[in-house]
Amino acid sequence: MEGFKGALVLLLLVLVTSSCRSEGPSSLGKSMANREQAVTNSAAKEMVVQETDQSSDREPDAVVETDQRKIIREGDIHFQTDDLTQTDKEIKAVCAKLNATIHTDNVSSRRDRVQQRISIKVPTGDFQILVESLMEVIDKVDSKNIRVQDVTSEFVDVEARLRVRKELEARYIDLLGKAGTIKELISVERELKSIREEIESTESRLKSLVNRTSVSTLTLHFYQSRAGYFGFAGKLKRAFVNGWHGFLDFVVILTYAWPFILIGLGGLAAIFYRRKRKKQM
Repeated sequence: MEGFKGALVLLLLVLVTSSCRSEGPSSLGKSMANREQAVTNSAAKEMVVQETDQSSDREPDAVVETDQRKIIREGDIHFQTDDLTQTDKEIKAVCAKLNATIHTDNVSSRRDRVQQRISIKVPTGDFQILVESLMEVIDKVDSKNIRVQDVTSEFVDVEARLRVRKELEARYIDLLGKAGTIKELISVERELKSIREEIESTESRLKSLVNRTSVSTLTLHFYQSRAGYFGFAGKLKRAFVNGWHGFLDFVVILTYAWPFILIGLGGLAAIFYRRKRKKQM
């Protein structure tokens, strides 16, 4: 019985050994190749997922960049009104509603009209709303001019130049501490002064762009014609007044020319006197 068991164990060992030999190195290589392919496929899938995530991340950035364009908006509106005082109140009510600021407010009078000029500053995002709200108040528009200027490229360029100059300034400050001689010190300070002047100029330009793109300006020019100015009675009255003013202007001109008038009268008197004497002789 024990001999049978030993033979059975020996047979199993032979079968196991033969199976291992049949697989051999090629089978092991295939197994390793399959594992490497699986790893490669997994890595490829991860790269695709990462690229997809990155592309999805880049799309919002592109939208944000489009939304952050730097735009300068300005405008002028010329119009006529039947009641200057009432129109002024309505305009200022619209400004108060939109938190717009009255920058200038001038009233002047002429012979034919009373006119007013109002300059309004409003955040750029509310500029179009301001124009539309004021157009509801305006009845007789003479002209409307809205100007839009895209300064995004200039804004980016100014920011880049400012950044480069500040980096250059930092390098020269570092060199200033390492200057070994007075000549080197003076040379570095001269360059540093020039760079700082450029930085101040660039910062001033950048500040101007920021102010003009963040706040828009709308200027209103409106007037009220004087009553009866364009009727027959009004024209007759203006003709009489203008004639009287013309006569006064003529008198003023004569007053300025009195020395020449006296000289002329003296010359005529001398000529008349000579002729008279010749006749008597």
